[in-house]
Amino acid sequence: METDYKKQDRQLILEYLAGHPNPVSVRRIKEESGATPLRIHPLLFELEEEGLIEVTGREELGAAEMVRLKKNC
Repeated sequence: METDYKKQDRQLILEYLAGHPNPVSVRRIKEESGATPLRIHPLLFELEEEGLIEVTGREELGAAEMVRLKKNC
């Protein structure tokens, strides 16, 4: 059976955010979560679309810069 790396990275991001109640920079997520850095922005976009995270700050071109888990999750 093949390993689903995207699913693993998604779980790593959610677990990381669960341990940080305040907004966290995407840079810190890349450095500390253990998720594959190139997969983080697309996963954050999906998590925002699903309503699981809140983007509290964006870069100039609209990419997430600061995020946190939504309170109801």
